Amino acid sequence: MGLPAGFTEVKACTGCKTIKYCSKTCQAKAWKLEHKYECKVLAVPTRPLLPHGVRATLKLLRRLQAGDKTVTELLRFEPKFDEIQKSDPEKYEEYSTLAYGAWKYADEPDAQAGLEAARRLFFAINRNALSLSTPLDDISLGIAFDPLVCTVNHSCDPNAFFIFNCPKTMLRASRPIAKGEEIFIKYRDVINPFSVRQAELKEAYYFDCACSKCAKGATLREDVFVKPIEDLSPEWGRRADELIKRQAARKINLTWFRVGSNTSQAERRMSALQAEGFAPWAAGRQIVNKWPGSLPGTSITDLKASLRVCMESGMWTITRQPVPHLLHSLFATYMAAGDVERTLHIGLKKHFVLDPVIAPQPFWYEHLVDTWALSQTATTYSHPRNQGDAERLLRKGCDTRILFLGLLMEVWENLPKSYGRESPLGGVVERVWRTCIGEMDEPPMELKKQVRDAWPALKGYAERIDVLTV
Repeated sequence: MGLPAGFTEVKACTGCKTIKYCSKTCQAKAWKLEHKYECKVLAVPTRPLLPHGVRATLKLLRRLQAGDKTVTELLRFEPKFDEIQKSDPEKYEEYSTLAYGAWKYADEPDAQAGLEAARRLFFAINRNALSLSTPLDDISLGIAFDPLVCTVNHSCDPNAFFIFNCPKTMLRASRPIAKGEEIFIKYRDVINPFSVRQAELKEAYYFDCACSKCAKGATLREDVFVKPIEDLSPEWGRRADELIKRQAARKINLTWFRVGSNTSQAERRMSALQAEGFAPWAAGRQIVNKWPGSLPGTSITDLKASLRVCMESGMWTITRQPVPHLLHSLFATYMAAGDVERTLHIGLKKHFVLDPVIAPQPFWYEHLVDTWALSQTATTYSHPRNQGDAERLLRKGCDTRILFLGLLMEVWENLPKSYGRESPLGGVVERVWRTCIGEMDEPPMELKKQVRDAWPALKGYAERIDVLTV
């Protein structure tokens, strides 16, 4: 999408040939602190790469041994030994073994950096670390375990969001925050149904969410169907009954996807349909312990099969999960496959119909990235080889030139409240802005009027798109 994978030349360590550094000064500092301990481990060609948590624990133990007070702050994070051992004994044993391995790789430091510190750090890292990735291509870069940022609690109604600005981490407010008010971010997708949110948070973080949103239970938009579940059509009732039998044969745990108490026939049917709709999401999240047996994948065929369950049953709106997840996955999958027209149409449906409901702030980081991606899809129609397609879409009511300019203006306007214009993403957007708009920070009034006048027609075009036939 135009964002370089790296902005600094890096060179690999000559020992392990795995870890790369931006300068000899950085490399020398890292060697003294921790790399001389992990280098010999990483240098073995037949050994798999160490998990992030093991490498992080190894590094922190050596820094703790060297007297780094920042690491002492990290030791105050609650490792939740008892909760993990009680709810997931296998994971507890796995974590304990990996923590022991990190301590051994760190050359068995003693005193305050001993085995108990290794266990506390490893368990805390796996409960509190934040994932780092580039905003546009979502390449995983690693994890962050920070004594300030990682203390931010979760809420399903967050007032802030975390972004990684390569190399800075930032917390940005998503709405006004009063003095003394607690700052919350989301740890998991907050537009999932109540049961899914609770199950995800319990599995990953070992707590029952009691935020202001969860306190209202399964009563909000995230849990509302198009019509009463008792009104499911006879045809889809029969299909749901078949799903119930198949899911029972595969011993699928429907706890994550249950509707109501899952005791009445109507509730059991909707639980079965909801589980089928969420199947690609479960595969993508690798919830294999919650979904035993053969998992469906996240191919276009699988995504559209789940989407049909939701939409053809007549029970889901486009804004109720898992439909938003399925559309987002289709958007990314079509883009990766180079299918420009399908990417465009799924993106239009998301931008004009879906996102105004589930991501009403135009500066919300995920929405901003999707808006930029859609703008880059639209601009491909300006290429001479795509002129015929652009004219065909124009006759149908989709002006790809105006669409591109309008989306570019939207991203440019909202960058300051999100990633910032000075960020790597902002730099990419600015280069396109200066090329297309010029040196002014505000678009000309005539151009703004063109976009404003054309926007209702583009919205109408998006509303007519049938996501099942794209």
